[in-house]
Amino acid sequence: MTWRQRLRPSIKFISPEGQEFEASWRESDRIIRKKLGMFNYPLVRGTVVQDLEAESDTYSIPFFFAGRDHDETAFRFMLAARERGQWAVTHPTEGFLGLQLMSITKLDRPVGEGNITRFTSEWIEPIDETSLQTAAELAGLVGNRYNDLNIGAADQFLKNIRSSTVSQIFAIQQAVKKVQNAVDKVLSPLAAANDAIFASQLAIQRGIQDTFDATIFKPLSLVGQVQNLIQGPARAVRDIKSRLSAYSELAAELFGLTPTQPTVSGKNATSVQELSLSAVIATNAEIAVTGPQKPDVPVSGGIQSRLQAVEFAIDLRNSFVDITNSLDESQVLFENNDLDFQYFSQTETFNTALQITSIAQRSLLTAAYDLSVERRFKLTKPKTPLQIVGEEYGEWGDNDNLIDLFISTNNLRDTEILFLPAGREVVVYA
Repeated sequence: MTWRQRLRPSIKFISPEGQEFEASWRESDRIIRKKLGMFNYPLVRGTVVQDLEAESDTYSIPFFFAGRDHDETAFRFMLAARERGQWAVTHPTEGFLGLQLMSITKLDRPVGEGNITRFTSEWIEPIDETSLQTAAELAGLVGNRYNDLNIGAADQFLKNIRSSTVSQIFAIQQAVKKVQNAVDKVLSPLAAANDAIFASQLAIQRGIQDTFDATIFKPLSLVGQVQNLIQGPARAVRDIKSRLSAYSELAAELFGLTPTQPTVSGKNATSVQELSLSAVIATNAEIAVTGPQKPDVPVSGGIQSRLQAVEFAIDLRNSFVDITNSLDESQVLFENNDLDFQYFSQTETFNTALQITSIAQRSLLTAAYDLSVERRFKLTKPKTPLQIVGEEYGEWGDNDNLIDLFISTNNLRDTEILFLPAGREVVVYA
């Protein structure tokens, strides 16, 4: 890729409360300042300088909104600028950044530039007070381990399988077919939410069949197809809750690939199982750092409280343990075989899988510090949701978003949206 291909066409902002903006961009400045300890001694020419590392990077970003409703978009952005917390910024050249807004200036020029509203802004990339890393660094660590895990899983698959005979290739094909069926059953609803990803899934399914129909079987091509088939649907939606739930269900389906006999065909099936489950581990970590983690966003599945962030971190850990235990059970099945025909679980991938899961958990727990505290209580008398939101939050939010949040987090249905009886337990975020 050239620099032109890597350059994104616009800059995207997601406010601390989840409001999304896409603006036009021409240029910006990234500034690095060093922290220096300077000591001047009497009667000594010069200054002793100690390099104390760098301060957080700062960004000076001019941008503008254009179009028929640019003024309304600009007004909403100015309101969002008052929100407390970090912004998620997708920069045209720098990529994903977790930035704290320092200042914002709206330039009103309706006479000379009536069709656009320009802004100048100053941002700083803060580090987390516990991990001492930026959000981008945590996401980048997951991205690096994601690639490492996929490569390690590919290497292990190629070392484990036997594909010199038709029957051995057929065993691989049958196992892969079960993976395809599991993906169709569990992940199709996710993939269907994005037309491009759904079309890609269909193309991968056809490509897998072409790989087995080819005159020469190429297992490395199959590895990439299986990994993409499993990992692609996770990028179709931003809903972290439904994605983690779907991949947990997929892992449970893949546990069914465990063979019953310690044969060569059984080892091939186990190798397909391990390849697929390693893809699930990598995907779970990616979901953890790409899901919406905002305190007041009425988005189904978004992380809205510290308790939810901790629960999702525990889910990641449990999924990793379940997958490891399942593969270890397969290892026990083959332990009485000759050494060449034994199966050893995760020899190429365990450390990487453990690291990526740990980093993803750390990312969730880092996000928890910026999230709200969940508060549950029972109503002592009948109330309307409108009344409860007004009493607890002191307002109904922009476009009644706090009412939408209350309805979604409490799973209100039908008449509950209008009226709640005494004794009903409700959840709010403080």
